[in-house]
Parts: sequence; C-alpha cells; structure tokens
Amino acid sequence: MSDKAFHSWEKILNPAKLKSNLVLSSVFLTAYETLKNSIIDQPKSLYKIGFDGERDIIDPKYETEVIQLYKGKRNPFRASCIWWKNNNVLTNDIIDIIIKITDHRNLIAHETLKFLGDTSYEVNTDLLYCIIGIISKVDIWWIREFEIPCNAEFDDQDTEKIPDTEIRSGNMMLMSLIAKIINGNEDYLKNLHKDFVEQYKKMKNSNQ
Repeated sequence: MSDKAFHSWEKILNPAKLKSNLVLSSVFLTAYETLKNSIIDQPKSLYKIGFDGERDIIDPKYETEVIQLYKGKRNPFRASCIWWKNNNVLTNDIIDIIIKITDHRNLIAHETLKFLGDTSYEVNTDLLYCIIGIISKVDIWWIREFEIPCNAEFDDQDTEKIPDTEIRSGNMMLMSLIAKIINGNEDYLKNLHKDFVEQYKKMKNSNQ
C-alpha cells in the first residue's frame, strides 16, 4: 500500500476526521446558499410587484435591469453580482473571489467522497471566511440603504452614526454561528442552545 493510499484510508476511517470533513463540507454548501440568497434575493425584492398566491410577481424590468447585466448565459447570481458592483458594494476583485467560491462549492457538491477520503481534497476554510465577509458587506449596505430608511423606529436617529458592528441581518447571525463551527467552538454553541431552551421554557411558563 502506498503512503498516499494509507493516508486516504486513514482520513476516511478516522471518526474525528470524517466528522470534521462532513461538517465542513455541509457548512460550506450552506454558507454558499446563504451567500446566493443575499446576492440574488435582495435586489430582486426591489422588483416585486405582487403575489399570485404561489409565488412573487416580478416586474419585467428585473430582467432588463438586473439579469441582462451578465452577458453570458442566463445566470441570476453572476448578474446580481454586477448589480452590486454597479452600486459600489462589490468590486471586481471580490467578484473574482465569488467565482472561486462557486467553483469550490461545485467541486464539493459533485466530488463529496473525495473530500472525505482523498488527502488531495480539503475544504478551503479561507474561502469560507470570505463568504462570511461578503455576506456581512452586502447585508450591512442593504440594511443601511433600504431597511433603516423604511423603518419608522429610526426616524429620530442619526443613522449614519450607527456603527456597522451594531447592524446584524439574519444571514449574518447564521454566519456567526458557522464561524463558531469552523473554529471548533462547540462549547459556545452548546451554551447558546442551553440558554435558548431555558428562555423558551420561561416564556412558556409565564404565559400559562
């Protein structure tokens, strides 16, 4: 047995490594879908003009003003990235990173077994942290530009003085939990889960 074969079998037969690689692969796929949601869904929501009982009705302008920004085959994700660039949120360098993230995601999705049992394949955690940073960047901008101005609670506040650290979207909170998983901080997650359950029980008891 060659050294490469040995290390590959050791990788997949080692319970700790198998669990870690399964978790990292799943986390990367989840983070990528969250990134797509932030990139695609937020600009698309600007073109929502109704609901037919099953799905949103989208203004035809979405096709010409967003989708057609990308001149290749129809790709809402790439087109939406250009929309964000045109609004000075993303740069060409960041879009290049997003393309690398997409390629890595596709490799994980299509070659999962290699990430579990081949030492030549490892989940790129640097790209995972890039996903977290990009989601924070676009969500903070979106909240500042669209959500805060529409929220009457901020009418009497100087919103420009609100620091980015105090702006949190649902996606950003999910990414914060994912960062804890990447760092192996299970104790934090266990304590968070324990506090959540305890608070829920207290709320239930107080309402009885």
